[in-house]
Amino acid sequence: MIQRHGSRDGAEVPVVQSQEEEDQRRSPTPPAIDERKHLASVVALCMCTLTHAYLLISVFPYSGFMAMHLVPGVDEENAGGYAGLISSAFMFGRAFSSYPWGKAADVYGRRTVLRAALASSAISTLLFGASPTLPCALAARFLLGLSNGMPGTAKTLASEL
Repeated sequence: MIQRHGSRDGAEVPVVQSQEEEDQRRSPTPPAIDERKHLASVVALCMCTLTHAYLLISVFPYSGFMAMHLVPGVDEENAGGYAGLISSAFMFGRAFSSYPWGKAADVYGRRTVLRAALASSAISTLLFGASPTLPCALAARFLLGLSNGMPGTAKTLASEL
């Protein structure tokens, strides 16, 4: 690229620039990414993903015992069906809420949705733990699935980092 600059005597003198200098001048430099902020974001997303995984699978070891405790007449032989209901209620709730959580993340922001999902999941987990009957436990576990908007939002945020 040739630019013309004035000289002392008023005549224009061509100045030759390299292609790299021209490209740097035309394209703005991207903002510097603060590495600590980036690392903190990655760690927070990992914690959200681990929280989701814990909420999903933590019930498996004790759901049979919970079914025996909550349903009169259930013993070790027939507790498996009730344990499966307790375990699957979470994913049933998630099936209904994944799309609305994604729309909410687009409208209100991903961080806001992650915070709301974490708070509502904490409340739903407490309700599930304090359930006195099987229908209450199923409803709380379903509510836990409904309130869990973390997986899709966290994966979208990870792709945007």
